[in-house]
Amino acid sequence: MKKKNFIRKKICELVLRFPNIKIVYQHNEMSDTHILEIKPIEVFDLNETYQEFETNITIEFDEKFFPDSILFVSEDSLNRVTHPEFEAVGLMYGMVPNVSSQRSYHFNVEQGEYNTHDRKDYYIAA
Repeated sequence: MKKKNFIRKKICELVLRFPNIKIVYQHNEMSDTHILEIKPIEVFDLNETYQEFETNITIEFDEKFFPDSILFVSEDSLNRVTHPEFEAVGLMYGMVPNVSSQRSYHFNVEQGEYNTHDRKDYYIAA
């Protein structure tokens, strides 16, 4: 599997698994670094499940494509995506914070298919 195809597949998996994120990708050819910028910063910094997923992707990429490297950065990192090649946005990215949604996902990344089942609860502030 080619490097960029691997990364696109993993980006799709991340967005499906964490629908409240946005990922922007760029390949730095000078350093052979594949940069993935993750938004919002709260997921990048605080979500342990996301961090585990990111670690697993990094290990798998290193095993398959060394000496190339993959770098996950947040929106406040010194390393940034300046010329995006690919972008993926989760279905819940940027949603109003007073709406909670429980969504279950069933996806087959190889086939490019996914189904969702929603249950939304709305909270109104007085």
